Amino acid sequence: MTKLLINLIQIRSIQFYRILKQLGWLYSIVLLGVLIFAISIIFSGNGGDLQAYVLSAIGIVFTASIHFNRKDKLIFQNISKISAILYFTEYFILQLLIYLYHILNKNWIHILIILATTLIIVLLSREITIKGPKNTRFKWPVNKTDFEWIAGLRRNFPILLFMYLLALCSVSVPFLSLLFVWYLSLSIGSFYKEAEPLQILLANDEKVNDFLTRKIIAHQRNYWQFIIPILLVYSYFHWEHITIILILIVFICIGLIFTVVNKYASYIPEKFVGNDLLNALVFGAVLIPFLAPLPILLTTRSLIKAKRNLKLYLG
Repeated sequence: MTKLLINLIQIRSIQFYRILKQLGWLYSIVLLGVLIFAISIIFSGNGGDLQAYVLSAIGIVFTASIHFNRKDKLIFQNISKISAILYFTEYFILQLLIYLYHILNKNWIHILIILATTLIIVLLSREITIKGPKNTRFKWPVNKTDFEWIAGLRRNFPILLFMYLLALCSVSVPFLSLLFVWYLSLSIGSFYKEAEPLQILLANDEKVNDFLTRKIIAHQRNYWQFIIPILLVYSYFHWEHITIILILIVFICIGLIFTVVNKYASYIPEKFVGNDLLNALVFGAVLIPFLAPLPILLTTRSLIKAKRNLKLYLG
């Protein structure tokens, strides 16, 4: 078992190195800066109750999201009869900074909650999916042309619904509901990681600018029609946070634009595109002050690349 765990850590290290290589040295430096910033917060040792709850929520939410959406469960079950231990080890390593924060601040209850919740999550090895057969009356509340959203909701509906309900139920708690709103934007950004077939790209016979404008507007419309009710209710409870809410809206809007243009900046028909770490940097900028200019810079860069790349297909 020990040898299996060591091999797993080695494999994950190689995968992480490949992701960094794909990011490039500039974004890797930015990522290192984010890590240093996170460590500096942890060692400051002056976090309050709200910060402790937020960090615990982040750890639990990301663990649940990774587990319910991972594609290698069958492989894990085939190579080991105790795959839950492999899952738990991975998640424990990913949560190390959060555990360290709670240890330094003596938040023992939070540690127990995260450990217990993580254990429950890894024991839920059954794949949770929602299918919408064509013969049923069930319809997704998005346009049928927005195939990224339809496919994304089918794959991730349970965890997204869970996060949405948590956001609604926590509107009375300062900032916690906003954290779930932010996480929903990051998760929905993953809808735009797979390139559609060329036939679908050419279906409407559009110019490059018209095509990108339509995709961006559809992405924004689909997201905000679900999220605005949460923000309105949250504003009712915490009107003093209206400036923070508006800043969050601006950053999320930029992030949603980025997910679209980044997809087409490297579009190759029916290929996997995008980078999870890059998306995390763009959406995470709202949480880290010194990264504030990054979303605009990356979005502008990807927009230029997307227009250049799409001209090869749309003319």
